[in-house]
Amino acid sequence: PMSLQECDEEGNLWFISSKASNKNMEILQDNQVQLYFMNNGDYEYLSILGNAYIYDNQSMIDEKWSVFANAWFDGKEDPNVSIIRVQPSEVYYWDTKSGKFISMLHFFGAIVSGKKSDNSDGVEGRITV
Repeated sequence: PMSLQECDEEGNLWFISSKASNKNMEILQDNQVQLYFMNNGDYEYLSILGNAYIYDNQSMIDEKWSVFANAWFDGKEDPNVSIIRVQPSEVYYWDTKSGKFISMLHFFGAIVSGKKSDNSDGVEGRITV
């Protein structure tokens, strides 16, 4: 798992990563990526398909650096620091209108009654980027 650093005005997603990480190596082989974001507490999910690009120039690192990255690097001058930009091409979301508690009530009601759940309070769709 990686932490999102920023989402810019164009919809690009920015991450800080190690040059030696598996993610960087995979991107160098094939820059098509899929990201998943979730808020399990409220049953909210997002899937993003896009292309990833790696930057290792110091000006980009300076611009995107976060003090939280010090937990993994020896500062922003660490030679292993890189920045990953993901340019989304397709975004898909799904969640519930009523939230987790109501969805669970529907689920348990179906179990108790022995009838199939008619829980149709889910919301899903594509987002144009």
